[in-house]
Amino acid sequence: MHINPINIYRNFSFKGQKDPDQPLAPALNYIMRDKDIPQSKKKLLWELSEVPDFYKACKDTPISEFLQVADFISEQQGNNLLEMALKGDVVEIKNSLNGENGVRQAPFFSFSTLAQYNRTAPQSAKIGLLDYIKSHPISQIVQDAEKEYKKFNVYPPLLVYNTEFDSSGKKIYKEIDWQEPGLKAIFGYIANKVPITPQDTMIKFDEKIKSKHSFDYNYEPINPKSIEEPYPIMPENIKILYKHPTVPKEAVKSIYEMSENPYFYNLVKNTSPNELLVLAGLNAGTKGLITKMFNGEITMGVVNPEKNEEAKRPIIDTGKLLLERKQGKIKETGIINMLNKHTLAMAVCDLYSLFKQAFPNKEIKYIGLNKNGENLQQFVETTASEYLHAVLPKEHPLAQSLLPVVEKVPYRTLYINYND
Repeated sequence: MHINPINIYRNFSFKGQKDPDQPLAPALNYIMRDKDIPQSKKKLLWELSEVPDFYKACKDTPISEFLQVADFISEQQGNNLLEMALKGDVVEIKNSLNGENGVRQAPFFSFSTLAQYNRTAPQSAKIGLLDYIKSHPISQIVQDAEKEYKKFNVYPPLLVYNTEFDSSGKKIYKEIDWQEPGLKAIFGYIANKVPITPQDTMIKFDEKIKSKHSFDYNYEPINPKSIEEPYPIMPENIKILYKHPTVPKEAVKSIYEMSENPYFYNLVKNTSPNELLVLAGLNAGTKGLITKMFNGEITMGVVNPEKNEEAKRPIIDTGKLLLERKQGKIKETGIINMLNKHTLAMAVCDLYSLFKQAFPNKEIKYIGLNKNGENLQQFVETTASEYLHAVLPKEHPLAQSLLPVVEKVPYRTLYINYND
């Protein structure tokens, strides 16, 4: 009976039918059928098998080496840069060979080199897939990109090198500092005005580098209605405060203002009356900051490096709080403990109070936060377009709560927008 060879791949295909010009190596075929091998490894190897010349380069690779390759790729510095390179999404850009004002670009990593070498090399001199990947200059590129990330919490869109050859003919990539003349090569290429030199090489990343520790600046608030309906009746803890004769009118007014948000009852129904009183006092004492945060009117901003603009998110994402409480990630029942542990709301209030102590007649437009040595630096713009600076020592409680956040965000700069 004749069997279409493509059909055998349908059981484990991650991208539809297999390209007949890029079949699976025998060992890969076995891996795809082995139920004990994790799907993540299978998916990675399957996608690599679609890369040009992969089959020619790896058709005799044993099972154990394929699995070692999958592990090695997954373990690289916590990012996907090596995987990108193997798939052809890391590109080397140089000037044209004939010296004209133009550029040529090609994948930085190619399996064709390995395939061509092994086709003619004696058996004892053939290079294995894993050894080829490990010895390739892409390892240096991965390390250099990670080094840039550690400086700025942002991966660079490209890296610039001066290339030369050692005595054995191996190409050496010497990184050019962004302040050195080699920098003009970048802008010359982009602006198409200044030709890059034969020694200048740009390594460009055609896809976004993803990391396990990257900050999610493309954040979308969660619609609370997708989690649960607004709590329909006033909880008993609020009724007690409304009826109690010793509760100040300012506190009652403050609670009423906060409760105009339809999900306020959902979040505070298990909070003690005393804690609600403290929240009401904090809200009144900061001219309604808590109310504004519940309504999404005060935001946290970070730089989106893809668009070079500020990306904002609410300080209190009500939908996220409801979801994480439903999932059991939030154990706190009291609203103040909940906000303090799972949002920056309390820090926003404390920053405001510190500012008002120093400048009682000024109002904040935004406070920017970054590191100054080991301390927390604030740069403030007022609603009157005045610019003020202050530094909180690292021992200050506010600095201790905010510095870990600042350390994670792009360019290590965080904005609290009080009046957008």
